[in-house]
Amino acid sequence: MSTQTDVQEMYIGLLGRAADKAGYDYWVAEIDAGILTVEDVRANIVNEQPEYLNGIGAMTRSQGVNQLYINLFGRPAEPAGLEYWVNGEGSSVNFDQLVLALIDGAFPEDRLVLDNRDTVAIAYTDSDYGSADPFDIESARIIHTVDGTPESVAAAIDAIETGTIPTPELGETFALTIDADVITGADGDDTINAIPAQDQAGTLIDTLQDVDILDGGAGTDTLNVTLVASNPAAKITDVENVSVRFTTNDGNNLDLIQAAGIESIAVQDSTKTGGVSQVGGAALMVANQTTDVGFSESTATDVSLTVDTVSNGAMGELNVNVDSSVPGTATSLTLNTTNSMVNVDSTNGSAAYGAATVNATGDNTVSLTGAAGSLGTLTVTGEGSVEFGNALEFDNAFSAVKTLTAEDGGVTVELTNNTPGNTAGGLVATTGAGEDDLTVRGGNVKTVSVGAGDDAVTTTGDPVLNGALDDAREDWNDAKQVLSDAEDAEDAAQQALNAANAALVAANQAAADAVDAAAVTQAAKDAAQAANDADNVTLAAAQVVQDTTEAAENAAQATRDAAENTRNNAQASVDDAIIADDLADDLVVTTEADADAALVTRDDAFDLDAEADALVATLQVMDDAVQAATTQLENDTATLAARADDAITDLERQQINNAFAQGAAADQAVLDDAVDVVSDLQTMDDAIQVAGDQVANNAATQAAFDADPQAITDAQRLDINLAYANGLITNPAVAQTEALAVYQPIQDDADVAESDAQSDVDNATSARIAAEAEYQPIQDAADVAAGNTQDALDLADADLIDADLAAANAVAAAVLTQDTLNAANAVLATAEDDLVAAETALAIAETNNNNAIAVVDAATATETQSAQVLTDAKEADVIANELVDTTAETADIALVTRNDAEVTLDDASQAVDDAQDVVDASYDDLVDAFDAAQTAGALGATSITDLGAGDDVLTLSNGFVEGAAIDAGNGADTLAIGEMEFTEVDGYAAAALAVVTGFETLAITDALQSTTYDVSTISGVTNFVAQQSVAGWQHANVTNLGADSTVTLTGNRWHNWGSIDLSLADDTASDTLNVVLNPIYWGNNDGVADEWWVGADITAQGIETLNFTSTATNMTKLTGAGVDELIVNEMWWLGADDLITLNVTGDAGFNAWSNAAQTKLTTVDASANTGGLWFDGQQTDALKGSGLTITGSATAS
Repeated sequence: MSTQTDVQEMYIGLLGRAADKAGYDYWVAEIDAGILTVEDVRANIVNEQPEYLNGIGAMTRSQGVNQLYINLFGRPAEPAGLEYWVNGEGSSVNFDQLVLALIDGAFPEDRLVLDNRDTVAIAYTDSDYGSADPFDIESARIIHTVDGTPESVAAAIDAIETGTIPTPELGETFALTIDADVITGADGDDTINAIPAQDQAGTLIDTLQDVDILDGGAGTDTLNVTLVASNPAAKITDVENVSVRFTTNDGNNLDLIQAAGIESIAVQDSTKTGGVSQVGGAALMVANQTTDVGFSESTATDVSLTVDTVSNGAMGELNVNVDSSVPGTATSLTLNTTNSMVNVDSTNGSAAYGAATVNATGDNTVSLTGAAGSLGTLTVTGEGSVEFGNALEFDNAFSAVKTLTAEDGGVTVELTNNTPGNTAGGLVATTGAGEDDLTVRGGNVKTVSVGAGDDAVTTTGDPVLNGALDDAREDWNDAKQVLSDAEDAEDAAQQALNAANAALVAANQAAADAVDAAAVTQAAKDAAQAANDADNVTLAAAQVVQDTTEAAENAAQATRDAAENTRNNAQASVDDAIIADDLADDLVVTTEADADAALVTRDDAFDLDAEADALVATLQVMDDAVQAATTQLENDTATLAARADDAITDLERQQINNAFAQGAAADQAVLDDAVDVVSDLQTMDDAIQVAGDQVANNAATQAAFDADPQAITDAQRLDINLAYANGLITNPAVAQTEALAVYQPIQDDADVAESDAQSDVDNATSARIAAEAEYQPIQDAADVAAGNTQDALDLADADLIDADLAAANAVAAAVLTQDTLNAANAVLATAEDDLVAAETALAIAETNNNNAIAVVDAATATETQSAQVLTDAKEADVIANELVDTTAETADIALVTRNDAEVTLDDASQAVDDAQDVVDASYDDLVDAFDAAQTAGALGATSITDLGAGDDVLTLSNGFVEGAAIDAGNGADTLAIGEMEFTEVDGYAAAALAVVTGFETLAITDALQSTTYDVSTISGVTNFVAQQSVAGWQHANVTNLGADSTVTLTGNRWHNWGSIDLSLADDTASDTLNVVLNPIYWGNNDGVADEWWVGADITAQGIETLNFTSTATNMTKLTGAGVDELIVNEMWWLGADDLITLNVTGDAGFNAWSNAAQTKLTTVDASANTGGLWFDGQQTDALKGSGLTITGSATAS
């Protein structure tokens, strides 16, 4: 929906009015800009608008739910809906949000009302009313005049556009309670709502009660009542309008016995049947109703009843009973009906209206059951259509109407009045431009004028006389059927006599032939016996020879089997020797390979043992290196100890230097050895690291003495020693001081170096201990490995000796197995020779025995054949003798049958004569019944019938008398008349027929008979319709058809299957005839394409172009049921060789035949047909013209 509609529905539901222009424009703009939503509109109204807070917002939930229904849908809530929103699952919805839930869940009929109110609200807001300042809230409530009809919308918009919205005195709205209510209205248009409420137990009870006193006061007041549990009779004064809903069987009557001043009473939106009693002179209304309604104790002389959208669903009409308080009070009825199916009746017969006016809107079905026999004048107004009678069965014929007047909406009515016809008191019927369907008594018509629509007028006659006519026609048809059956029986009897005579001659001849045949079979039997005896002797001799050859064959077979067993045993020995020799050869190869492998294993063990010894040696080198490092450590310690003295000699210096040099070299050797060990054994990595650390420590110690800038040189040391030695130092104290100044820094540096060296000694000691810890497991493992490898070497030497011995033994065994194989092959060769000789002997024995068997078989076959010949001969002789007896009996029976057939034929001939007498008598009765029925029911000579413009159909059930004036007017009009009636009309004088004008089509309502139907009998007719096709065994002729005319065959073609000849009035070289084949059928509505074959034998003479429409009508088709896709195969017969073009259309199949060659036929076009096109294979040549082109059906061919 649009934003405009959403906003208006918030105003309509919550405030009960259309939106004012300022507020409306604001909300629409904010929502379209995406700033606000419809929910914001709702929230603003319920939270901030006093109009809501003082109105629906101040009501109880039950009252508020009802008011929302009234504002949105124009009706109070039904009890089930009220219960749902107040106490049921819907009670969880906040009341101020309920408007959204009701809008979203609206039923279609409620949605229609709300849509209409939206339309009017938008129109109001956009008008001057919407922009007025101050804004008139009451005029905005014009939406409450709008319901689900377009008329209410049009009226409201017209009032808005013309500025004529009434400004009633402001009224009040009252809500009754479950207690006693006393209501006094103000001067405005008050509304009193009597909506069911809940008691303390939660049960819905009526709020309108007997004890209530309601006074509407001035203004036009309305009482809205919904009843659920009682039939109240409250005191009601000056309440002009009452609207009531019935929702249960417990509350189904509103009693107005204590009411005064009520002008209109409406029953609407009920779900149960109900009624209002003591209605007085009030106007009555029923709206939106599917259950029956009753009004009683009416005092009106002209009853006014309005029905709007009422029906009884699948049952058809809804019953509205209107009973007068005094029988005969009501003399006329004004019925305003809108889209309704209603039966207006009086249960006690108190309302026998003499006149009725029906004002129709939309499509309506109306029955006036109580007035069917009293109504003299019937008037239909308005633009809507009215069908008088039940929609399911036309059953409301008016028997007293003299005057019918209808406007342009269209009326369907049956007027079977008994007023004497053709006089001033006859029926006068006048209708407008709608599509009217009138059924009238033909003999009672004065004037019928049906206006410009496509109308149908049917005349009926006296039902008793017409019934007698139908009975007479049925008797005549039955008599003809009996005659036809009798003639068939006579033909059958004659054929039976002819057959009996032929059978008698044949039986006598068969008896003679049987005697001759018996003599022949006796001779054959004797010859067969002799032949069989000779064959038995031959068979015995052949059997003796075969026994001998069979014994020889068995002996040869035994010899051959023994030789085969010997050969098989020898072959088995050879096979075993081959296997043994192969195994011995394999063993030689295996043992030699094992010896080679043992040698490799021994060499590998030797290499492994050497590697273990090398590892031990390597570890010893490592141990020596560790010992050297230990010695170096001791030297370093001694050096440091010597360094601790106060003086050092040159010799000591040299020793120290040498010691350091030796220590460094030893350390480097240790490092080199460690690296070598790591390359061979990864696990010595830690020891290498320790040795590396030692080298680094020794290098640091050397650097302390070689690289320090303060260190004393050898020259300085020599100068000092010389000084002391030469006594150059004269002042020892000064020299000592000077020496101390030089020496003290050196001493300090030596102390530092001593401390560092001590740390290095400590570190080296730790390293040595760690190296020993790492070395010992490796040494242990190396010792174990050395022992293991020696053991492995010893074992490998032993295995090598064993393998060499096994290889030698295998070679010796292989020599023995080869000797055994050679001996077995020699035995096998001898056995093979013996088997060949035995098989040769067996083949010779088998050949001899087979030859002997063949001789026996041939002798057996010969004997069997001769035995069968003998048996057949015996049986044939028996049969021949039996046939002699049978044919004699048959000849006797055939004579009796022939005599009986003569008697039957005589009886059948008499039955034909008797049946013909009955046919003649029944036809005389039919003529008498026809004359009587026509006298009473035919359209009279002084009748005037004017069908006006449009395509009209006039059906004359009893025809028309000579001189009746009938004008069909403009349009394509049809005159439908009975078969006998047309025969009668065909004899009228030309002057009498001249006043029957304007028809283009003649339709015969009965099955055609074997007679001629000249369509030119009625001036202007060119087309023809056989509504019941052609009676069985009949052949009708239709003549003087117009150029390009249409002939239609309908009805039950399975029952009426006769043939028809068609001919045009003028024969030209390019004649065209249109034929419609539309038989009725009874489908089973299962949706399956059933195939039906329907004959339509038509002879069309002198026609160059034939246009066939092939279709069918399902008489049992159900709305919504499966569709039977009927396949109708129509058959037609063509006369002379004139046809050039054959066109086939329609939705049923078409099967073409011809009783003559059609050499001029060039085109067969069925492209517009959807049912299928067939040509009988035996008729192909007859249908072939020169250059024939066939276009098949659109869906099947």
